[in-house]
Amino acid sequence: MARRPRQDRSEETRDRILDAVVELIAERGLAGVSHRAVAERAGVSLSATSYYFGSKAELERAALEEHYRRRLDDYRRTAELLAGADSSADELVDAAVELFTASDLTMLLSHFEVFLNSARRDDIRDLLAPTLDAMHDLLLVAIEPLRLPDPEAAATAITAVIEGVELRRVALGIDGRDELRGSLRALLRGLVRPDGEVGPERAAPSGE
Repeated sequence: MARRPRQDRSEETRDRILDAVVELIAERGLAGVSHRAVAERAGVSLSATSYYFGSKAELERAALEEHYRRRLDDYRRTAELLAGADSSADELVDAAVELFTASDLTMLLSHFEVFLNSARRDDIRDLLAPTLDAMHDLLLVAIEPLRLPDPEAAATAITAVIEGVELRRVALGIDGRDELRGSLRALLRGLVRPDGEVGPERAAPSGE
């Protein structure tokens, strides 16, 4: 059997190391990440982790950047699909439910561990902030077909609902599908009327 090119093997080793970091962050928190723990989890030598990443901080940063790059790629595909299809509020809700409830426990735990540590570490905050900005911008793309009067505020509110349900998934062990669908529909109901217009419906004028 032909051997794989060295570059392919090198990239595979690097990916295994980065995946191991995210798993350890989810299980033990950032404090539980070390070159030795990552090497054991990834099934590589200790020297391999040091070869690719000179410090613990480099390990963490590279793993989180890759973690969020993959997440943003998924969001981008969904946002562009919704915007291109001129989607309705119900279609937006259904797409959000499918996308966000597909996140497994490892992804959610690592994500919220980063949230918590961004309050304590400037380097983590500096990594997280542009990621959250990018997520916000992609949500603006997704809701553009709804032509809301204040899309910035709407995007912030939608994000708050999604993050809240994700927290409940972690805390309660639920899949969150029904909660997320119901919460987003309730939120958008106040923004998009059944006739497709925005804002609350106005009562018909009463007769004299």
